[in-house]
Amino acid sequence: MENVGEKVVDSLARSAALMRLDADALDEQANQFWNENLKDFHKVDKSGKLESIELNVDLLLKLHRAVRARVLRLAIYEIGAPSGSLTADMIFAVEAFFTDWHGQGVTSLPGNVKVLRNSGTIVLSKSD
Repeated sequence: MENVGEKVVDSLARSAALMRLDADALDEQANQFWNENLKDFHKVDKSGKLESIELNVDLLLKLHRAVRARVLRLAIYEIGAPSGSLTADMIFAVEAFFTDWHGQGVTSLPGNVKVLRNSGTIVLSKSD
């Protein structure tokens, strides 16, 4: 029985290493997309203060869902949600603004972050 346990542990370790490689690749794709489109997403006031982040629905729908979820997380943290405060359910709720749009109202996230859909744009803002 001990031998079977060692095989399971080794198998789980290999699977975890492969999943880490996959996660790293998805993170890299999301970061690259974010950095390439950053200037188009950020809306600043006259003083240069970030007012909102506006994400084009059609543009983000072209991304794989796993990459899009990571881009959403980057945007939400960028606008002001505290680091580590987002749950998968919160990301899924924002994802629904893209994939299951049926007139949802504003979604509130940690750090007074508000998310809404305005036509073909997802708008993230922070209320003080």
